[in-house]
Amino acid sequence: MWSDGGRFGALRRVCGQSAASPGPLIGDRRPPNLTAMSRPTRFEEHRYLGDKRKQVVYDLDSDDADAQAAIAELLQSERFLAFAPDTLAEARNRGYHPHRSVREAVDG
Repeated sequence: MWSDGGRFGALRRVCGQSAASPGPLIGDRRPPNLTAMSRPTRFEEHRYLGDKRKQVVYDLDSDDADAQAAIAELLQSERFLAFAPDTLAEARNRGYHPHRSVREAVDG
């Protein structure tokens, strides 16, 4: 984990925010159309999570209800992995296929 408060910790300090500030860099409040997503504790810095059983990659930022249900089931099964670097290209390189919600987000 980042000891300085995350990737943007130094920038937050320059902008006058604390490193632990959950808000965006441009202000103290989140934009009203964005909700805070809770990510699994060990995957706060990752966006993509792969299912080892089905060779499918999920986007943790997805709003798709089917994807969220699949991610919850995947976390319970403990048969997942994260990619480094955290990109779809790396997931594809390892033989993982994007979930429908990821394909829709990329295409449209």
